[in-house]
This record gives sequence, structure tokens and C-alpha cells, in this order.
Amino acid sequence: KTAVSYKVDKELKEAYTNRNTITLVEEVKYYESEKMELPDYLKDGTYYYTFRLDMNYNYVLISKTYESKY
Repeated sequence: KTAVSYKVDKELKEAYTNRNTITLVEEVKYYESEKMELPDYLKDGTYYYTFRLDMNYNYVLISKTYESKY
């Protein structure tokens, strides 16, 4: 089986809380290689990850959303 890897830059732009939730905002940029095009599921843009504190004081991912930059 062959592994394919892509270069990616990711930067945490913001993190904020609202009561028992934390939201992380990450900007992502993928780069194609000379021989391989990016698959459709690797998308440049802004990703929002929202976590909620549960009854055991663990943060659980409740949503991941995507917003295109273009």
C-alpha cells in the first residue's frame, strides 16, 4: 500500500469560551505536489471546532464546521 502525503500549513487564529463551551478557530492551507492533486476533502479555509465540558470535566467535540476563504 502506498502512502500519499501533502504539505499543509495550519494556524490557530483564535480561541474563545462561552459558558461551558470552547471554540477554536484554525486557518488551513493545503499544497498540491507536482505529481498529485489534492483530494476534494482537503479544503483550504477556516475550521471551527466547538467543545463542551461534560459532567466528568472532560471537553467533548460537539461540532466541526468549515468556511471557505474564497
